[in-house]
Amino acid sequence: MKISIYKNNSDREPYTQWLNGLDKPFRERIEALVERLEDNPQIGKYLTDGISELKLRRGAGYRVYYSVIDDTAYLQGGGEKATQAKDIYAAAWNLEKLKGRLSKQAEVRSR
Repeated sequence: MKISIYKNNSDREPYTQWLNGLDKPFRERIEALVERLEDNPQIGKYLTDGISELKLRRGAGYRVYYSVIDDTAYLQGGGEKATQAKDIYAAAWNLEKLKGRLSKQAEVRSR
């Protein structure tokens, strides 16, 4: 499975912004977890509406939210257990934007 980082309309990457705000040991653990996703898509847990999560079982209960479209996992963002509901809502919002963008790209290619 390929890994891609979602970019919003402002060309920002919510996942990268979140990850860069973490302490280095946690960043490294999360990056290793995402690398494992590339080789083993079953390590994640499906949540709702196309959103899945990877859990880091240390620290504040960090989570990475992503969506799989075709053979690509799009990293939508991250958070901790305490902000989970808000983070899932944001990931679902990002997914809708991503689907729209991918649909427009497919239309352009088919012309």
